[in-house]
Amino acid sequence: MTLVEETKAVEKPMRYYSWAEFDQAVNILTYAVGPLKPEYIVAIARGGLPFAAALSHRLGLSSKSVFTMHANAEFKAGERNALNLDQVLLDWQGVPAHVIKSKHCLLVDDIFDTGATCWAVLKQALPMAHPVCLVSKQGLPESHGRQVLYAHLHDPKEWIVFPWEGKRGDDGYH
Repeated sequence: MTLVEETKAVEKPMRYYSWAEFDQAVNILTYAVGPLKPEYIVAIARGGLPFAAALSHRLGLSSKSVFTMHANAEFKAGERNALNLDQVLLDWQGVPAHVIKSKHCLLVDDIFDTGATCWAVLKQALPMAHPVCLVSKQGLPESHGRQVLYAHLHDPKEWIVFPWEGKRGDDGYH
């Protein structure tokens, strides 16, 4: 079952995240990560890419400071919340060793849902990174002893649709 089919089977209420909310979140998180003195951003593809691009511009980081990591997990219908960290397959070959070891690295993604992806990345690849996301479905989440920074908290029962993910009805992009 694909993720789209699983979503339809569960029939969660859809929550459309707007570009205005995205811009607000980037502003909030730019301020929040300032004291960490970030030098690098590693984005979890694909959802973390728009956020990483916007955040790097606001922080004044060059494009050479932004890297992409791919995280894949196989889900069975209804098991999304019971994901084992070892089930998350990571590809971080494009991330240099000095970034992996840096205390000034941000790990960014669009959403902190169950936390499995974030925890797997911190455990397997980026043990020193600071996790940052646009939306959390958990209040004050923590990952490997570090608080996950986020701008918006949403109901775990909602399915979040980000503006870069597609159309909302017939009225165009949201």
